[in-house]
Amino acid sequence: MNVHIADDHEVLLRGYQSVFEGEDINITGYSNNGIELLDWLKNNACDVLLLDIEMSPIDGFEALKLFKQEHIKVKVIIVSSFGQEMFVAKAIELGVKGYVLKEEAGDVIVKALKEVFAGGVFYSKKVQELILSQNLDVDYDKIIEEKVTPRELQVLELLHKEFSSSEIEEELKMSGSSLRTFLQRLRNKFMVPTNVGLAKRSYLYLKNKI
Repeated sequence: MNVHIADDHEVLLRGYQSVFEGEDINITGYSNNGIELLDWLKNNACDVLLLDIEMSPIDGFEALKLFKQEHIKVKVIIVSSFGQEMFVAKAIELGVKGYVLKEEAGDVIVKALKEVFAGGVFYSKKVQELILSQNLDVDYDKIIEEKVTPRELQVLELLHKEFSSSEIEEELKMSGSSLRTFLQRLRNKFMVPTNVGLAKRSYLYLKNKI
């Protein structure tokens, strides 16, 4: 896997070299800002780009917009210290394939690279929690690490319709213990402690399914 890194912190760049040792990850080069990155991509290619947001004179988001204008196609993972809602929402809007916070361990970045390189999408646990807690308007299938199964989707739909546990059991011909297991798995996937929270959080997910 060939990876290019766009970040203006030299210490972090050296850190990447250490993290990638022993992995099948080759660093093709570095860019310290958006202008250097665009120049590099016009004449070179990489499998995945690790992109910081805070760069000058062209930041990561401006670079992403210019990619479209220049018809540059590359899989992008944002690696940023910015974990606020507005930054994550903007990254999703601009079509990034992954988002990892700089404070997270290096093995998370390696996992993100492998997932995106294989054609998937990777949002770290902390970023997933932000997306879910803020109800950002995204396709949850793209950010939930463990996918919702068809049977779990049936449970989720009935829970969202305010069916009681006994009504769900009757509707799906399911035992009480089985339903409790399904609900526990769904709470884990959507990162909520209660069924009430699960019903609320399911709205955006179901909007993309029904």
